[in-house]
Amino acid sequence: MNRLRELRKQKKLTLKELSQELTKNNFKITPDAIAKYETGKREPKLETWQKLADFFDAPVPYLQGFGLSNEQAVNLAWKWAHGEVSDTEYDIFEILRAFFKSHYNNEKLQEIFKNKQSFSKFMNKRFKSVFNYYSLSTMQNSEDLERVLAIVAGDILDSIQAQIDSIDFKNDSNDRIHEILGQIFTDVLTYVDSHR
Repeated sequence: MNRLRELRKQKKLTLKELSQELTKNNFKITPDAIAKYETGKREPKLETWQKLADFFDAPVPYLQGFGLSNEQAVNLAWKWAHGEVSDTEYDIFEILRAFFKSHYNNEKLQEIFKNKQSFSKFMNKRFKSVFNYYSLSTMQNSEDLERVLAIVAGDILDSIQAQIDSIDFKNDSNDRIHEILGQIFTDVLTYVDSHR
């Protein structure tokens, strides 16, 4: 099933309002046509998919229903953060626990974990590179999400942060800065390759 309705609801638009917004963007489409697309009673042409994707700032595959939805991804992360899933390739519970422990005080953690809505807001903001529509559209299952989240929240971040902290952007030579940034890039690629 496509995600047109999901993205429309996230923008808090009715069918009529979405039709009006699209018309403002030089794309005339009736509320009835949108409803048929949402329910799968009619299949949009590729050009229509692209215009809808542009409006929602999402890739066509995500809009068509490929990959994980944002809600699915957040729900998995919520379960991992609470230690509810133990059979994973990476020890994602420990990775997330270490990440939260090293970056946030108890007061902030209570705010983040107050409920799933606040957790979702935090994850979408803090882990934009993981929870955006483009990234999610490439993830076929929970293992893909787990791998990417482990890379972003895991020890690679501490390594990168330490390397960045070692740069004195005012006083270091361009050669030294380029060398450190090159090493960071190499470390990231090596880590990703070793965890595919």
